[in-house]
Amino acid sequence: MKVDKFTMPEQSEKWAHYYKQRDDSIMSDCFEGQLMNRTVCLSCGHQALAFDNFMDLSLEIPRKAVKFTGSIKIQDCLDKFIESEKLIDCGYKCEACKKTVNVEKDLSIYRFPKILVIHLKRFYHSAMRREKLNTTVQIPET
Repeated sequence: MKVDKFTMPEQSEKWAHYYKQRDDSIMSDCFEGQLMNRTVCLSCGHQALAFDNFMDLSLEIPRKAVKFTGSIKIQDCLDKFIESEKLIDCGYKCEACKKTVNVEKDLSIYRFPKILVIHLKRFYHSAMRREKLNTTVQIPET
């Protein structure tokens, strides 16, 4: 679906409507949220947006919590999830400048579901092995 000519809220609404036509159920009404994926061309500054629906968020426990076996706040896991990253020599072709460019990419939660389901990635993978993390994750009651 090509929606680049619309504003961010209009794009979000069009994608939400598209997904609603494909799956309209009590489960999607309760658990479905919307992520916004933003890609910015580092050459010309052009932004491309994509919206994806989700039923749960898979959050990794940040590396700083792996090093120390204490505790971490769920907000730190969410911050890691939405952290932007630069993609260098990735082969991305910008729609605006028509060149293969480096980009900055980030993800944000555009619409929260009524009920947010979070899956914590409790395993840390290193080059040699995989181990279960025993880090306590603090989740506020409200």
